[in-house]
Amino acid sequence: MGNMRVANIAARLILISVFIFVTGTAEPQLDPTVPPVAQGKLWQKS
Repeated sequence: MGNMRVANIAARLILISVFIFVTGTAEPQLDPTVPPVAQGKLWQKS
């Protein structure tokens, strides 16, 4: 039971880190004219 819980948490952390990496690298390339702070606010709204 304990190992399954650890694996589940690890899988979630990997998914979250991949999601942050993909959105963080994709957004500036799509909109290089928009400042990073504004991009962060737009990303939080959506």
